[in-house]
Amino acid sequence: MTVRRHPKSPYWHFDLHYRGRRYKGSTKQTSKLRAEEHERRLRYQLETGHDPFFRSPLLKELLPQYLSWLETNRSAKHLRRSRGAIENVLGRMRGVKTAEDITPSRIESYKKRRLHEERRLKDGRLRKVSPNTVNLELRHFKAFLKRSVKQGWLQSMPVEIEQVKTPGRGRLIFLAEDEIAPFLDRLKDWAREAAWLFLLTGLRLEEGRFLEWRDIDLEAAELWVRNKPELGFSPKNGKERVVPIPPELLDELRARGPGRGWVLRGAKGGQLDGKVFRLALLAAAKAAGLDERITPHTLRHSYGSHLVMSGVDVQTIKELLGHSSILTTAIYMHTDAEHRRRAVAKLRMPGMGKSTERVIQFPSRGESGKLT
Repeated sequence: MTVRRHPKSPYWHFDLHYRGRRYKGSTKQTSKLRAEEHERRLRYQLETGHDPFFRSPLLKELLPQYLSWLETNRSAKHLRRSRGAIENVLGRMRGVKTAEDITPSRIESYKKRRLHEERRLKDGRLRKVSPNTVNLELRHFKAFLKRSVKQGWLQSMPVEIEQVKTPGRGRLIFLAEDEIAPFLDRLKDWAREAAWLFLLTGLRLEEGRFLEWRDIDLEAAELWVRNKPELGFSPKNGKERVVPIPPELLDELRARGPGRGWVLRGAKGGQLDGKVFRLALLAAAKAAGLDERITPHTLRHSYGSHLVMSGVDVQTIKELLGHSSILTTAIYMHTDAEHRRRAVAKLRMPGMGKSTERVIQFPSRGESGKLT
C-alpha cells in the first residue's frame, strides 16, 4: 500500500494494485494516518468482492453485448424474441438508464402500463396484451440481467422480478390415460405421428421440428437432441441430451424409416409447421370433447406427468426432459385425483384385514381430582 501527498493538493492520495489492476485517487484526507486507514478499507472492499470503483454501465450499452452473446450461444429465433422482449421492457420503464435505476416500483409500473396496452392482430382486430406476454418479456429481461452479472458487466441483480399472476397459473394441464386415444383419433395422419412422438419422448416443439433421421439410432432405441447451428437451432440452454425411444414408438419409426431429412413432416410434406400443428391440436381437443386447450407443450407435460405416476424418480425425469434445475422438474410431482385414489387403495399395513378391535379409553378423574 502506498499513500503520498499530491504536490498540488492538500490531500493524501492512494495508489494500490489488486489482481492485476491499479487503483489510485484522492483519499480526501489531510492526515497520513487517516489516509492509510482509507486505503486499507478500499483493499478490504476489493478482497470481499465489493469494488468501490465500479461504475454501472448504461443498459443500452450492455444490450448489444448480450445480443452478441445470444447470437453465439442461442438460436436465431431465441435471439429475435429476446431482442424484442427486452426492448419492450426498457422502452416502457421510464427513467431507467442503468441497472441501479431498476426498482420494484418501476417493474410494477411497467406491468400495469403493458397490461393496459392493445396490440393489433393480423386480421386487424385489437386485443389487450395478455399476462402471458408480459411474463415472457419479464423472463427475457431477467435472463439479460442474470447473464450480465455472470459476465461481470454488472455486480449483482438490481431487483427481484416477480411474474404477473395469470388465470390457471400453477395448474399443470396434461392428458389423462383415457383421453389420449380419443384425442389422437381426431388428428390427421401427419399430426398424429407428430403428437405420438411428443407424447412418448417429451420433446419440446422446436426439438421435434428439427429432429432428423440422423439423430435416431434404431438399434440402440435412442434419439439425440443436438445443437444444430447450421440450421439455426439449439436446445434450450444449449443442453444436448439422449432420450430413450419406447417400444411403441420404436416399432412405428422402424416401419417408417430409416429415412432422410426431417422425422416429422407437415401437412404438405415439408418440415413440421409449429403454428399449423398447434391449430390441429386445438381442433382435435375440441372434437374429442376435452375441456382444456391442448398445445404441443401439453404433450410434454403429459410425458412428464405419466413418468411420475409410473414411479420414475425425479432425477431421471429431469435428465429425460433436459431441465437445468430440478426445481423445474418439481412441477411434474403431481398426480390426478384418480391416480391418488388408486395409490391409497394399494396401501397395506401389518395387521390390516384382521377383525381385532381396539377401544381407546380416556383416563377419568376420581373424587380427589387425580387422573385414574
